[in-house]
Amino acid sequence: MTGGPGGGAFAVWLSRVMLLLAGGVLIRSLGQTQSSEQGNVFAYVERPLSETFIAIAALFFVLPLVKYLHKGGPRSVAPAE
Repeated sequence: MTGGPGGGAFAVWLSRVMLLLAGGVLIRSLGQTQSSEQGNVFAYVERPLSETFIAIAALFFVLPLVKYLHKGGPRSVAPAE
Protein backbone atom coordinates (compact mmCIF):
# COMPACT_ATOMS: atom_id res chain seq x y z
CA MET A 1 0.00 0.00 0.00
CA THR A 2 2.60 2.49 -0.99
CA GLY A 3 1.73 5.77 -2.60
CA GLY A 4 2.60 6.16 -6.23
CA PRO A 5 1.20 7.29 -9.52
CA GLY A 6 -2.54 7.60 -9.18
CA GLY A 7 -2.45 7.78 -5.37
CA GLY A 8 -2.21 4.03 -4.66
CA ALA A 9 -2.83 4.12 -0.90
CA PHE A 10 -5.76 6.51 -1.24
CA ALA A 11 -7.29 4.41 -4.02
CA VAL A 12 -7.10 1.29 -1.86
CA TRP A 13 -8.62 3.11 1.10
CA LEU A 14 -11.39 4.60 -1.04
CA SER A 15 -12.25 1.23 -2.59
CA ARG A 16 -12.53 -0.33 0.87
CA VAL A 17 -14.79 2.45 2.12
CA MET A 18 -16.99 2.14 -0.96
CA LEU A 19 -17.20 -1.62 -0.48
CA LEU A 20 -18.28 -1.16 3.14
CA LEU A 21 -20.92 1.39 2.17
CA ALA A 22 -22.28 -0.30 -0.95
CA GLY A 23 -21.57 -3.96 -0.14
CA GLY A 24 -24.90 -4.69 1.53
CA VAL A 25 -26.88 -2.86 -1.12
CA LEU A 26 -25.01 -4.71 -3.87
CA ILE A 27 -25.61 -8.13 -2.31
CA ARG A 28 -29.31 -7.33 -1.79
CA SER A 29 -29.63 -6.16 -5.39
CA LEU A 30 -27.96 -9.30 -6.75
CA GLY A 31 -30.31 -11.43 -4.64
CA GLN A 32 -33.36 -9.54 -5.90
CA THR A 33 -32.25 -10.01 -9.50
CA GLN A 34 -31.75 -13.73 -8.98
CA SER A 35 -35.14 -14.16 -7.39
CA SER A 36 -37.01 -12.08 -9.98
CA GLU A 37 -35.27 -13.85 -12.86
CA GLN A 38 -35.84 -17.28 -11.24
CA GLY A 39 -32.15 -18.18 -11.17
CA ASN A 40 -31.32 -17.07 -14.71
CA VAL A 41 -27.62 -16.08 -14.51
CA PHE A 42 -27.78 -14.42 -17.95
CA ALA A 43 -29.97 -11.68 -16.45
CA TYR A 44 -26.76 -9.84 -15.59
CA VAL A 45 -25.57 -9.64 -19.20
CA GLU A 46 -28.80 -9.22 -21.17
CA ARG A 47 -28.89 -5.44 -20.89
CA PRO A 48 -26.47 -3.22 -22.84
CA LEU A 49 -25.43 -1.16 -19.80
CA SER A 50 -24.47 -4.24 -17.79
CA GLU A 51 -22.59 -5.62 -20.79
CA THR A 52 -20.62 -2.37 -20.95
CA PHE A 53 -19.70 -2.53 -17.27
CA ILE A 54 -18.65 -6.18 -17.58
CA ALA A 55 -16.48 -5.33 -20.61
CA ILE A 56 -14.81 -2.47 -18.72
CA ALA A 57 -14.16 -4.72 -15.72
CA ALA A 58 -12.68 -7.38 -18.01
CA LEU A 59 -10.37 -4.77 -19.54
CA PHE A 60 -9.15 -3.73 -16.11
CA PHE A 61 -8.29 -7.37 -15.47
CA VAL A 62 -6.82 -8.28 -18.86
CA LEU A 63 -4.72 -5.18 -19.64
CA PRO A 64 -2.27 -5.61 -16.72
CA LEU A 65 -2.00 -9.31 -17.57
CA VAL A 66 -1.15 -8.51 -21.20
CA LYS A 67 1.37 -5.90 -20.09
CA TYR A 68 2.97 -8.41 -17.72
CA LEU A 69 3.17 -11.11 -20.39
CA HIS A 70 4.45 -8.64 -22.98
CA LYS A 71 7.41 -7.81 -20.71
CA GLY A 72 8.31 -11.50 -20.59
CA GLY A 73 6.82 -12.51 -17.28
CA PRO A 74 8.94 -13.13 -14.21
CA ARG A 75 12.64 -12.86 -14.87
CA SER A 76 15.12 -15.08 -13.15
CA VAL A 77 18.16 -13.27 -11.88
CA ALA A 78 21.48 -15.08 -11.93
CA PRO A 79 23.21 -15.12 -8.55
CA ALA A 80 26.17 -12.78 -8.19
CA GLU A 81 29.54 -14.50 -8.13
